[in-house]
Amino acid sequence: MNRTPVDGASEASLRAAWDRFSALSGSADQGDRIMAIRALEDLKDAACAAQAERAVTVVEHEVEQADAEPVPQDVDRQRVVRRRRSLARRSAIAQVALARRESPHCGQVFVGMADVLVREMPHTLAALRTGRLNEFRAKLLVRETACLEKDHRTLVDRELCADPKGLEGVGTKRLVAMAEAAAYRLEPASVVQRAERDAAERNVSLRPAPGAMTYFTALVPLQQGVAMYANLQQTAASARATGDPRSRGQVMADTLVERVTGQATADGVPVTVNLVMSDATLLASGHDPAVMDGGHVVPAQAARELAARAMENLDALAGAVAGNDESPPGELPEPPGAVTSPGLTGTSKSPTSSGSPSSAVGAWVRRLYADAGGNLVGMDSRARLFPQGLASLLRVRDQGLCRTPWCDAPIAHLDHVVPAADGGLTSATNGQGLCAACNYVKEAPGWEQKVPDGEALGAEPARHTVITTTPTGDTYTSTAPPLPAPLQPAAARENASRREGLRDRRRDPRDAGRFCTLKGIDLMHGFHGGGSAVEHVVEVALAHSR
Repeated sequence: MNRTPVDGASEASLRAAWDRFSALSGSADQGDRIMAIRALEDLKDAACAAQAERAVTVVEHEVEQADAEPVPQDVDRQRVVRRRRSLARRSAIAQVALARRESPHCGQVFVGMADVLVREMPHTLAALRTGRLNEFRAKLLVRETACLEKDHRTLVDRELCADPKGLEGVGTKRLVAMAEAAAYRLEPASVVQRAERDAAERNVSLRPAPGAMTYFTALVPLQQGVAMYANLQQTAASARATGDPRSRGQVMADTLVERVTGQATADGVPVTVNLVMSDATLLASGHDPAVMDGGHVVPAQAARELAARAMENLDALAGAVAGNDESPPGELPEPPGAVTSPGLTGTSKSPTSSGSPSSAVGAWVRRLYADAGGNLVGMDSRARLFPQGLASLLRVRDQGLCRTPWCDAPIAHLDHVVPAADGGLTSATNGQGLCAACNYVKEAPGWEQKVPDGEALGAEPARHTVITTTPTGDTYTSTAPPLPAPLQPAAARENASRREGLRDRRRDPRDAGRFCTLKGIDLMHGFHGGGSAVEHVVEVALAHSR
C-alpha cells in the first residue's frame, strides 16, 4: 500500500510520546505521574493523526482497485465508474469504522475529517500530531471551515494553527469562535448560505438517558429555539407563581409534552409502547429489567407499573367482549391492525373498525416463545420479503438497533444474512435488522456474512450470531442483545403437575394475588392457554385508541 508523505512525521511523534511515557511510567514522584498522563494524552493525539493519515490511504487504495476493474463495452462507462467508486469508498469507510470500533456514521465523519486534514489543513494536522489539538477540537475546525473554498480554508488553517503558541490556553468555545470569525471575514456569503442549508437539516431525535428516561432533541434554527425556550420558561414561571408544586424544569418538560401531543396532561399521551419483559418480571417474582426498542432499559417495578396503568380499562373491555359474538369464549380480540403469525399465540385477524371492543384496549399480552438460551423461536417463510409477523419478531430480537458491531442506528432494513439470491432463507435465523448504510455496504465486493451452525457455538443454546468478513479478511462477530431471562424450567413432571394445579387455582379469586400483581387480568390463563409460563418471553404492547 502507498505511504502518505506525512507517515514519517506521524510515526516519529508516536515514538517520541511513547518514549516520554516509558521513561516516567515507573516513577513514584507525583510530578512524574502528571507528566506521564500528559505523555499519554500526546500519544492519543499522535495516534489519531496516524489513523487519519492511514484512513485516507485505505480509501484511496480501495477506489484505485475499483477503477482498475474492466468496464463492459455496452454500458454507460461514467455511470458504472461512478457507482463503483461510491461503493468502494463506502466499503473502505465501513472497514475503518469497524477497525476503530465505532458506528459507520462516526467512521464516515472521521474519514471526512481525515481527508480534509491531509489535503487542505496541514497545520491543523501537525497540531494534532504534536498534541496541541485533540481529535474533537480538530474536528470542530474542519466543521467550521467546511463552507469555505480550499484556498480560504488553508488560510484559516495557517492563521489559527501555524504558530505553536497560538493554541496555548485556548478553550474549545473560543477556538470555534475564532474559526467562525475567520471564515466570515474571508467568505461572508458562504457562511450565510451555510446557515440556510443548515436550516434545511432541522430534525428531531430520541436517544436513551439514565434512569428509564430519554433525551428528546430538536435541531431547529436559532431564533425558533430561543423562542420555544423563552415560552416554556414563561409558562413555568406563571405556574410556579400560582403555587404549582412542580419544579421549573418539570413544568417546562410537561408543558412541552402536552403541546406536542395535544393532551391535557403529560401522562395522558396516547402512545404505543412495545415493552419486552420476562414472565418473572411481569408476575412480580423477578427483578430483571424490561427493554424497549432502541435498547432502552426499564426497571422491573417501573415496567410492571407501566403495564398496570394501561390495564385500568380492562373491566370495560371485558363487558364489551362479552357482547362480541365473533370472539371465542375466554379470548380477547386482537389489537387494531394486529396480525399474529406462526410463533405467536392466537390467530390472524383483520383490522378492527373504530369503536369496536378492541379499540378500547389499554394493554395486550403477547407470548413470544423462547428457548433456554433466551432466543425467540424462529419462524420461516417462503416469501422473498419478511412477512409482518416475522419482521416484528426480528425487530424485538434485535431491539430496534442495527446489528452491525458498534452501530446504534435504528433498523431501517430487514436483511437476509445470506442473500436470497445465493439461496438464503427468509427465516429468523437468516434474518437481521440493519440500518440502510450497513445494508448497502454488504453489496460491495469482498464482504461476506454467515450464521454459524449450532455445533460451532457449543451445546447450550446461544443467542443469534452473525459473523462478518471484510474484504481484507478481518472478521467481526455480532450477537443479538440478551432478552429478559425467562423462569428456569424444573423437571418435566414438576412442570406437568404445576400446570394442572395452576389451571385449577386460577379460577379461585382468593389465589389471584399469589400469581399476579396486575389487577383485573387473568395472566395465568393467558400464559397457560398454549404452553408453560417458564417457556415464555412476554411482549406487552400498550396500545391506546387512535
